[in-house]
Amino acid sequence: DRRWFAAFWGKLMRAAVEQMMQAADRATFVKGLLTADYPRLRALLLALWLTTRRESDAGRNGAVGDAERSEMLAALDALQNQHLTRAGTRITESVNALFTAKPQGSPVGLQAADIASLLKIVSATAQGSRAEPELAALVARKAAGALALFVGRCAEITKDAAEVRTLSASVSNAQARNLAVYSAAAQLRASIETIEAGLRKGGAVEAAQVYANLKGQIGECAAKAVAPFFESLGKSLEDAMSLVHATPLDLAPPAAPDQEEDDEDGEEASGPAYVREATKLLEGFLSRYMSRMTPPSRPLALLQEGLARRALELLARHATLLAPLDEQAKMQLVQDMTNFEELLGRVASLKEVGAAYTAIRALRRILFVDDLPFATLPDRLRQVDGAEALTPQDLLHHLLQRAPAGVPPIVPGPASEARRKEVLTYSARLDAPDGAAVAKARVLEVLRQAGGVEGAADFAETVRAA
Repeated sequence: DRRWFAAFWGKLMRAAVEQMMQAADRATFVKGLLTADYPRLRALLLALWLTTRRESDAGRNGAVGDAERSEMLAALDALQNQHLTRAGTRITESVNALFTAKPQGSPVGLQAADIASLLKIVSATAQGSRAEPELAALVARKAAGALALFVGRCAEITKDAAEVRTLSASVSNAQARNLAVYSAAAQLRASIETIEAGLRKGGAVEAAQVYANLKGQIGECAAKAVAPFFESLGKSLEDAMSLVHATPLDLAPPAAPDQEEDDEDGEEASGPAYVREATKLLEGFLSRYMSRMTPPSRPLALLQEGLARRALELLARHATLLAPLDEQAKMQLVQDMTNFEELLGRVASLKEVGAAYTAIRALRRILFVDDLPFATLPDRLRQVDGAEALTPQDLLHHLLQRAPAGVPPIVPGPASEARRKEVLTYSARLDAPDGAAVAKARVLEVLRQAGGVEGAADFAETVRAA
């Protein structure tokens, strides 16, 4: 009789669990053992249920099924709740210990020992339930709830980024704090990524998705902790690049032997002023800040790629706004682009940067396309390998650089601080969604005003057609 067997099974399980709970109440050790090893106990009982279903007369006759399994697990609810509570509490306590203020004189930021402890607890929590998908999902949700505290605390202590953005000769306390937060978040993200992969491999898809969502949240924490460093450097690089408009771009002489030795010691590099300033900024950032952004992570790689992309975009923009663009200037620009490629290759893999890297490589070749005949110049420029990666703004500006003698540049006047500032103002407009339209209108207006210059009218028609 199925009903008789179901009633017997239910009473048997309740009696067994009651005995375990009574034993636990009498001995703290037993209670801790049952709570900590609940996944193992659950696995043993599920194995017993499966064996009974497959091999016993009652099981073969259909008296042991999913209903009995559910009833057995329901009898274990008390132990399961204790296990989940314990898991959440251990993670919460570890997160609180991580962010607890340390005694005066201790190193600034989160401590390596506390980070290691948190990683160990999170890993052990997931490890214990990985073999049973249903329990793994319950544990994953509990762990994610507890680690929400980590996400919140990271956001709280890194929200004031003003001091972090001030890049100087030494690392400030606020910067050291953010770097420590990044390190903790990156390590935790890597640990969770390993947990997620193991759960997916074991078929615990629901639990794996919980950890995947958590990985994204913690990755955002890591990125927010160090993003101000990259934002600040990006703005400083734009100022440095704009120096190409402040002083004449003379071909830099080869470095003397003693200068080469100085460069190896980290002294000022040779070359035009904008190259020296940008190199100084990047070298300082690499040695002072990026060397402390460990371990590597995908969120960090995206920031590194973004910085390299922006630097290459700025290099292309200011190169195409340079005036005059004579043969000597072209040679210097090609040398500078090569140097920047090598330096930015230490920041990120330039192959991952995409169009900005392709554009710079194309611009090096475009510089040596012949000006004449003007009528076919746009087509010949576009035929250069990789030219399609150049922005419409840069291509228009470069066309204007090739205009007949007497046509003024986008920003007229000799190299000076005033010209640099005007170029920066114009450059800011190019970053807007209508940047291409701004460049087109500006170039055509320059050509219209130069209508009296020989060949300017025909060149304007060529630009319009392009």
